[in-house]
Amino acid sequence: MNTKNHVSDKRQKKMFLDGAISLIFIISICFGIMSVAIYRMTIIPGKYLFVAGCLGTLIVFAILLFLPGFTYSKFLTLILAIVIGSCVSNFGLLIINKTFSDPEINSENFQILSTGNRTTRNSTCARPFAVVDFHGQSKELLFACDYEKK
Repeated sequence: MNTKNHVSDKRQKKMFLDGAISLIFIISICFGIMSVAIYRMTIIPGKYLFVAGCLGTLIVFAILLFLPGFTYSKFLTLILAIVIGSCVSNFGLLIINKTFSDPEINSENFQILSTGNRTTRNSTCARPFAVVDFHGQSKELLFACDYEKK
């Protein structure tokens, strides 16, 4: 009877761990989606996000490897680490940048590289955008649907 309870207890812990990792994975994907929205409002070079994503991936990979009861393959562990680590670290970097940015607004003129309208599948709104050269970095600026050129 003791061995049966021990096996049942191990199975219960494994199910809890799998559920927790699945929940963290889904939350990380949500963070990744929010990161894209925040990134469009910032002027952070992509190389900083790449470095933050790599560091986050390494940290999560190490945690998952040494997590007791974690029995996934190394490949699946790497995929989980990439998604969880990069999404959470990029979201953290972007939200810190947005939260602690200078409230003073600077007005500058930049060269417009291209313009256009962006539509989504289920929307009647064609959001105008402009791609500008921001000190050697291309940055896409999105405008409201009802924006009109002056």
